[in-house]
Amino acid sequence: MTELDMAELAFNGFVGQWTEGTTDGQRAPLLRRPSELGLVYEDVTFPSMDGVPLEGWFIPADSDRLITHNHFSPGNRYGYPGHLPGWDRFGGFEVNFLPSYKALHDAGYNVLAYDLRNHGMSGYGNGGICTIGLTEYRDVIGALRYAAARPDTKNMKKALLSVCLGANSTAVAWAKHPEEFAEIQALVMLQPLDGRSIGEQFSKALGFKGG
Repeated sequence: MTELDMAELAFNGFVGQWTEGTTDGQRAPLLRRPSELGLVYEDVTFPSMDGVPLEGWFIPADSDRLITHNHFSPGNRYGYPGHLPGWDRFGGFEVNFLPSYKALHDAGYNVLAYDLRNHGMSGYGNGGICTIGLTEYRDVIGALRYAAARPDTKNMKKALLSVCLGANSTAVAWAKHPEEFAEIQALVMLQPLDGRSIGEQFSKALGFKGG
């Protein structure tokens, strides 16, 4: 496969993600649950800032520390079933967050993992369109408020682990409502997206000339 073929394959996958996987299309299923790794967990629901119902897991640990996970798109709190036919456009491998949750739990962290709007089992919002954080930021704030309101987590030391779409959503939330982050003591942001730079790099790889 030539470099141009690889670029075209990646570009087609990228376009397919937004036209099928996030624009009111087919959602990636939750294939796994924390119990697979022996983790006790609670199914939880809470509202986004604008009322969209969000679904998630709370994995308790014997500590006063909490990490909230904000996932990437088109995945969900479990990860992404990229090893299955129909979901294999991004390399053909599975993304499974559960070992990470177990490692955090075993290191003494409570974990809150949930599905952003239009992903997993969470509610429908904004026409089913993924806006790369511009509306999903409301879900991050909903999760912060939920953690601040739960009797068993409200006084915990809080941190965020935000990946790709989750990172963008976190950044937008912090920019718009910094007061909501008053209790956050640490933040890890993995691979935040810049839509323009992605488009420019794909265009360059495919041989399009800039104006």
